[in-house]
Amino acid sequence: MKKVEELIRKEEWEELEQIAKEIEETTPEEEWEALKRDKEEFEKRAQEEQKKPKTKDKQEKPLPPPGIEEWYRKELKGLLLKMGLALTWPRAFEIAEEVLKEVKEESKNMVRGW
Repeated sequence: MKKVEELIRKEEWEELEQIAKEIEETTPEEEWEALKRDKEEFEKRAQEEQKKPKTKDKQEKPLPPPGIEEWYRKELKGLLLKMGLALTWPRAFEIAEEVLKEVKEESKNMVRGW
């Protein structure tokens, strides 16, 4: 992630475009289709939620669409693999642990939902 941020700061768009192209080329068509279906289902649910009258009571949000957990898992795994290759494995693991701790702290004040 730091490499991407660094590239953005340096405005090295060519390398960013190459990374995006690699992701696009290495991701199977089935994953793109599954992602598209999940996105459409998410948008449909979001529209339905907007139509519902809002109440002041905190209600449990609906579960995410099927398959979204696996998509997040694959995305996270891919990012971690790229970090390890770009930054060295020990540094990538340090960053992952730091981020995990931060997220755990922040999540204490968050509510699950879309």
